[in-house]
Amino acid sequence: MSLQKYKKKFSNFVDLTFNCSTDDRYIYVKSLTNGEHYKMETPFLKVLKPVHNHKNRSYIILAINNDFDFNEEVNEFLYMINKLHEFSQENIKVYSKKWFGKEFDVFDLDNIVKRPIEEHKNNNYIKFAIPTTELMESKLSKVDKDMYIKCDIEFHGLKISRETLMEEWYVTDRSEEH
Repeated sequence: MSLQKYKKKFSNFVDLTFNCSTDDRYIYVKSLTNGEHYKMETPFLKVLKPVHNHKNRSYIILAINNDFDFNEEVNEFLYMINKLHEFSQENIKVYSKKWFGKEFDVFDLDNIVKRPIEEHKNNNYIKFAIPTTELMESKLSKVDKDMYIKCDIEFHGLKISRETLMEEWYVTDRSEEH
Protein backbone atom coordinates (compact mmCIF):
# COMPACT_ATOMS: atom_id res chain seq x y z
CA MET A 1 0.00 0.00 0.00
CA SER A 2 1.48 3.39 -0.93
CA LEU A 3 2.20 5.88 1.85
CA GLN A 4 -0.40 8.29 0.44
CA LYS A 5 -3.18 5.66 0.44
CA TYR A 6 -2.07 4.41 3.86
CA LYS A 7 -2.32 7.89 5.40
CA LYS A 8 -5.72 8.53 3.83
CA LYS A 9 -7.18 5.13 4.78
CA PHE A 10 -5.99 5.32 8.38
CA SER A 11 -5.96 9.10 8.94
CA ASN A 12 -7.55 8.77 12.39
CA PHE A 13 -4.78 6.44 13.56
CA VAL A 14 -1.51 7.56 11.92
CA ASP A 15 -0.40 9.06 15.25
CA LEU A 16 -0.53 5.66 16.96
CA THR A 17 2.62 3.68 17.62
CA PHE A 18 2.82 -0.07 18.18
CA ASN A 19 5.46 -1.43 20.59
CA CYS A 20 5.79 -5.15 21.22
CA SER A 21 6.98 -6.40 24.59
CA THR A 22 7.65 -10.13 24.38
CA ASP A 23 8.25 -10.22 28.16
CA ASP A 24 4.76 -8.84 28.80
CA ARG A 25 3.31 -10.77 25.85
CA TYR A 26 1.64 -7.55 24.72
CA ILE A 27 1.69 -5.05 21.87
CA TYR A 28 1.19 -1.63 23.43
CA VAL A 29 -0.55 1.04 21.35
CA LYS A 30 -0.27 4.73 22.23
CA SER A 31 -0.25 8.12 20.57
CA LEU A 32 3.14 9.44 19.51
CA THR A 33 1.99 12.97 20.27
CA ASN A 34 0.61 12.69 23.79
CA GLY A 35 1.37 9.11 24.89
CA GLU A 36 -2.31 8.36 25.42
CA HIS A 37 -4.43 5.45 24.25
CA TYR A 38 -6.87 5.84 21.37
CA LYS A 39 -10.22 6.88 22.86
CA MET A 40 -13.78 6.91 21.63
CA GLU A 41 -17.34 6.68 22.89
CA THR A 42 -19.71 3.83 22.22
CA PRO A 43 -23.29 4.42 21.13
CA PHE A 44 -26.03 3.13 23.42
CA LEU A 45 -25.49 -0.62 23.61
CA LYS A 46 -27.46 -3.26 25.47
CA VAL A 47 -25.76 -4.89 28.46
CA LEU A 48 -25.53 -8.66 28.10
CA LYS A 49 -23.39 -9.14 31.22
CA PRO A 50 -22.54 -6.26 33.56
CA VAL A 51 -19.54 -8.17 34.94
CA HIS A 52 -18.00 -11.25 33.37
CA ASN A 53 -14.90 -12.67 35.08
CA HIS A 54 -12.39 -14.54 32.94
CA LYS A 55 -8.75 -15.34 33.69
CA ASN A 56 -8.23 -12.84 36.53
CA ARG A 57 -9.86 -10.01 34.59
CA SER A 58 -13.37 -8.56 34.59
CA TYR A 59 -15.26 -7.52 31.48
CA ILE A 60 -18.53 -5.85 30.61
CA ILE A 61 -20.20 -7.49 27.60
CA LEU A 62 -22.41 -5.35 25.37
CA ALA A 63 -24.65 -6.44 22.51
CA ILE A 64 -24.36 -4.82 19.14
CA ASN A 65 -27.78 -4.54 17.57
CA ASN A 66 -28.09 -6.50 14.32
CA ASP A 67 -30.12 -3.61 12.87
CA PHE A 68 -27.10 -1.31 12.92
CA ASP A 69 -27.82 -0.21 9.34
CA PHE A 70 -30.69 1.83 10.75
CA ASN A 71 -28.63 3.46 13.49
CA GLU A 72 -25.93 5.82 12.22
CA GLU A 73 -24.20 6.02 15.60
CA VAL A 74 -23.80 2.22 15.81
CA ASN A 75 -22.72 2.10 12.17
CA GLU A 76 -20.03 4.74 12.79
CA PHE A 77 -18.85 2.92 15.94
CA LEU A 78 -18.50 -0.36 14.04
CA TYR A 79 -16.68 1.41 11.22
CA MET A 80 -14.09 2.86 13.63
CA ILE A 81 -13.61 -0.44 15.49
CA ASN A 82 -13.10 -2.27 12.18
CA LYS A 83 -10.74 0.42 10.81
CA LEU A 84 -8.59 0.22 13.93
CA HIS A 85 -8.58 -3.56 13.57
CA GLU A 86 -7.30 -3.20 9.99
CA PHE A 87 -4.70 -0.65 11.10
CA SER A 88 -3.51 -3.06 13.81
CA GLN A 89 -3.18 -5.83 11.23
CA GLU A 90 -1.16 -3.56 8.92
CA ASN A 91 1.25 -2.70 11.72
CA ILE A 92 1.62 -6.31 12.79
CA LYS A 93 2.30 -7.28 9.18
CA VAL A 94 5.05 -4.62 8.93
CA TYR A 95 6.74 -5.67 12.19
CA SER A 96 5.96 -9.41 12.26
CA LYS A 97 9.46 -10.49 11.23
CA LYS A 98 11.06 -8.28 13.91
CA TRP A 99 8.58 -9.17 16.66
CA PHE A 100 7.83 -12.83 15.95
CA GLY A 101 10.66 -13.95 13.68
CA LYS A 102 8.18 -14.73 10.91
CA GLU A 103 6.54 -12.63 8.21
CA PHE A 104 2.76 -12.79 8.33
CA ASP A 105 0.68 -12.39 5.21
CA VAL A 106 -2.91 -11.16 5.02
CA PHE A 107 -4.34 -14.67 5.44
CA ASP A 108 -2.20 -15.32 8.53
CA LEU A 109 -3.35 -12.03 10.03
CA ASP A 110 -7.03 -12.80 9.50
CA ASN A 111 -6.55 -16.01 11.49
CA ILE A 112 -4.22 -14.62 14.16
CA VAL A 113 -5.59 -11.14 14.99
CA LYS A 114 -9.00 -11.58 16.59
CA ARG A 115 -11.64 -8.94 16.01
CA PRO A 116 -13.02 -7.30 19.15
CA ILE A 117 -16.57 -7.86 17.89
CA GLU A 118 -17.52 -11.48 18.39
CA GLU A 119 -20.55 -13.53 17.42
CA HIS A 120 -22.46 -16.15 19.39
CA LYS A 121 -25.76 -17.65 18.25
CA ASN A 122 -26.24 -14.92 15.62
CA ASN A 123 -25.71 -12.19 18.23
CA ASN A 124 -22.84 -9.74 17.88
CA TYR A 125 -21.20 -8.48 21.03
CA ILE A 126 -18.10 -6.69 22.24
CA LYS A 127 -16.41 -6.97 25.60
CA PHE A 128 -14.45 -4.28 27.38
CA ALA A 129 -11.99 -4.93 30.19
CA ILE A 130 -12.95 -3.20 33.41
CA PRO A 131 -10.26 -1.37 35.38
CA THR A 132 -10.38 -2.17 39.09
CA THR A 133 -11.19 1.18 40.68
CA GLU A 134 -13.72 2.14 43.34
CA LEU A 135 -15.43 4.55 40.94
CA MET A 136 -15.82 1.86 38.28
CA GLU A 137 -17.09 -0.68 40.81
CA SER A 138 -19.62 1.87 42.07
CA LYS A 139 -20.85 2.65 38.55
CA LEU A 140 -21.10 -1.01 37.57
CA SER A 141 -23.08 -1.85 40.70
CA LYS A 142 -25.89 0.24 39.15
CA VAL A 143 -25.78 -1.54 35.77
CA ASP A 144 -28.09 -4.46 35.09
CA LYS A 145 -28.55 -6.88 32.24
CA ASP A 146 -30.65 -5.50 29.34
CA MET A 147 -29.93 -1.84 30.24
CA TYR A 148 -28.65 0.43 27.50
CA ILE A 149 -25.47 2.33 28.31
CA LYS A 150 -22.86 4.51 26.62
CA CYS A 151 -19.21 4.08 27.55
CA ASP A 152 -15.97 5.92 27.00
CA ILE A 153 -13.45 3.32 25.87
CA GLU A 154 -9.71 3.12 25.20
CA PHE A 155 -7.73 0.82 22.94
CA HIS A 156 -4.71 -0.37 24.95
CA GLY A 157 -3.22 -2.81 22.46
CA LEU A 158 -3.11 -6.51 21.69
CA LYS A 159 -2.58 -9.37 24.11
CA ILE A 160 -0.31 -12.07 22.70
CA SER A 161 -1.34 -15.63 23.44
CA ARG A 162 -0.11 -18.87 21.89
CA GLU A 163 -1.84 -18.64 18.55
CA THR A 164 -3.75 -15.35 18.63
CA LEU A 165 -3.46 -11.65 19.16
CA MET A 166 -6.52 -10.25 20.92
CA GLU A 167 -7.36 -6.56 20.76
CA GLU A 168 -7.99 -5.15 24.21
CA TRP A 169 -10.39 -2.30 24.82
CA TYR A 170 -10.99 -0.89 28.28
CA VAL A 171 -14.03 0.95 29.57
CA THR A 172 -12.86 4.11 31.35
CA ASP A 173 -14.00 5.67 34.61
CA ARG A 174 -15.95 8.29 32.70
CA SER A 175 -18.66 5.77 31.67
CA GLU A 176 -22.17 7.10 31.74
CA GLU A 177 -25.30 5.20 32.61
CA HIS A 178 -28.60 6.02 30.96
